[in-house]
Amino acid sequence: MTIFNTATQKAERYTKNGWKKLDANERYIGEDFGGGIIFYLDSTKKHGLIAAPADQSASAQWGYFKEQLGAYGKNMGDGKQNTDIIAKATAEKNIAANICGNLNLNGFSDWFLPAIEELKPMYYNFKAKALGNFSSTQYWSSSETDFNNAWIMDFGLGTDTENNVVKNY
Repeated sequence: MTIFNTATQKAERYTKNGWKKLDANERYIGEDFGGGIIFYLDSTKKHGLIAAPADQSASAQWGYFKEQLGAYGKNMGDGKQNTDIIAKATAEKNIAANICGNLNLNGFSDWFLPAIEELKPMYYNFKAKALGNFSSTQYWSSSETDFNNAWIMDFGLGTDTENNVVKNY
């Protein structure tokens, strides 16, 4: 349903998450956009990150490699580069980074495994607010810590960890 809100002087539409402004230049958390659901926006509200609306694999491994790969980026904006590094190291299709990197969903093929700092707002804006179809489980990030470990985000507890997380988990 779409309305014109006389108090805000803006067109709005009703979604499962309540009334949302219909401003073509401003996005919002929880909006269906770009083949998924927006879970992070920068301060301009014109750029952000989108997640697939549901898990793509319940049992994917991070991957097992004979050496460190150098996918150490942990910050916002590092997920794509990390995913590319991991993908170049193996053609194994069932590892988390390649499931994301090879995904074609809702007409979009620019998906990647998020860096750990990209996963945090995904937890806070999705799991905590019950947006999307995510389980209370651990999600891999693309952020490697050393030969045997990578960062994970626990969507049940809301914590991130690198300790004792063997990459073939």
